[in-house]
Amino acid sequence: MVRLGFAPDCGITWLLPRVTSLSTALRMVETGDILNAEESYKEGLIDVLVEEGKALEAAMEYARKLAKGPSLPSI
Repeated sequence: MVRLGFAPDCGITWLLPRVTSLSTALRMVETGDILNAEESYKEGLIDVLVEEGKALEAAMEYARKLAKGPSLPSI
């Protein structure tokens, strides 16, 4: 966005430094740099890395794990 002359909005300047480091957030917002998967994982922007072509399988495994949990909160 910054490379096109748009200002970051929709709360990204508030949220991004809370998800990753301030220096990484500033780098991304000010330069428009896009992090690769390994950098994103290191910076805390993604939780899990999977091998190429295994994303759907990993997502379905995660969904099955969630589905085994309670459907309603216990009181």
